[in-house]
Amino acid sequence: MQRNDVEQTLSEVERVRRSTRRALNPIWYSNLVVGVFFLGAALVSGVVTEGGVALAYWVIGGVFGLGLIIRYYVQTEHAVGAESRSWDAPAAIGLAIVAAVVGVNLLTEGELGTIAPLYPAAAGTLALGLVLRDPIEAAAGLAIAVIATSILVIGPGEPWVWGNLGLGVTLVVAGVLGRTRGQESGGAVLTRGSGAGA
Repeated sequence: MQRNDVEQTLSEVERVRRSTRRALNPIWYSNLVVGVFFLGAALVSGVVTEGGVALAYWVIGGVFGLGLIIRYYVQTEHAVGAESRSWDAPAAIGLAIVAAVVGVNLLTEGELGTIAPLYPAAAGTLALGLVLRDPIEAAAGLAIAVIATSILVIGPGEPWVWGNLGLGVTLVVAGVLGRTRGQESGGAVLTRGSGAGA
């Protein structure tokens, strides 16, 4: 086998692995659901003054959003005829984001406490982009960090509303761009019975 043939074969294998990874980890959908959730959180926290309503939104909306994401991932796996590992790098990063956001939220207070949780969210989003080799996701992570820093520097009134709004818009844009990119690249590459990929 000639060197050029070997290089071309390895390049093709890597392309299929990337496509398979994208098919099994449709991060665009999670971005849309979480982004819409945070847009709703910005609306609720900006309009409603009663704490019970905001808490109900976070609990009910969070559980509903998580249910949508899990349902979509399961359907996607069935559609491509493959099953991703139940515990992989994206799942670990997702859990780390939630734990870090809760931890930072508990350890900070005041204006900093309303914005500081955006930093672990930004770091986790960037990490997901690097692990999944998704430049849109990586850019979204950087954008979230820029938004958080801008809010701290500018110091607008109700910074938590601006933080939720910035996070929501960033994730919705990343979701739409990721979905468009997935459609342009031909979507899923596996068919039922072809086995697990990446």
